[in-house]
Amino acid sequence: PACASSKITNRQPTYQEKVNNVDVEKQILKEIDRDSDIVTMISDNTKIGTGLLFLGCIFLFLGVLFLFDTTLLAMGDILFLVGLTLTIGVSRTRRFFSRSDRMRGNIAFFGGVFLVMIRWPIFGMICQIYGLIYLFGQFFPIAANAMRDMPVVGSLFRIPAVENFFENFGGASRRTSTSRREAFDLSARLPV
Repeated sequence: PACASSKITNRQPTYQEKVNNVDVEKQILKEIDRDSDIVTMISDNTKIGTGLLFLGCIFLFLGVLFLFDTTLLAMGDILFLVGLTLTIGVSRTRRFFSRSDRMRGNIAFFGGVFLVMIRWPIFGMICQIYGLIYLFGQFFPIAANAMRDMPVVGSLFRIPAVENFFENFGGASRRTSTSRREAFDLSARLPV
C-alpha cells in the first residue's frame, strides 16, 4: 500500500514479503535459464558451422596449394557447404540459394563443385570462384566498409583506389549509381 504522506519510511519487509520476493526471483532465474538454453543451442550450431566453414576454407586453400588436389578440394567444398548451412540455418540457406536473381551464381558454384568431384579441379575452382563472387559479391562492399573502422587495416581500406574498387565490386555500383542518379534528378526538379 502506498503512503499518503510525503515522508519516506524505512520499514523492514515482513516475512511474507521476503518469501514472495524470493519466489519471484526464483521464477525469473528459471525463465532466464530456459531462455539461455535456447540461445546456447543456437550459438552452438553457429559455432560448429563457423568451425566447419573455417575448415572448409583451409581444405580449399590446401587443395589449391597442393596443385589442385581433388580430394582436398572436395573435402573443402563439402565442409564449406555444411558449415554455411549450420551457420545461417537450413531455411535461410535454401532461401539464399533459391533466389532467381542468383541462379547464374548457383549454377557456376555447384557446377564447379561437380567438376571438382569428377576430377576436373582447375575448371571446377574457376567456376566456383566465379560463383562465389557472383553470390557473395554484395557482401564485399559491406565488409570493406566495416574494415575502414578497424585500427590497423582501416587506413588501407580508406585509400581512394581501394574504396572505389569495393564500391564497384559485386554489382554494387549499379545500385549506387542508379540511386545517386535518381537523387541528382530529384534535386534538379526541386524549386530553389
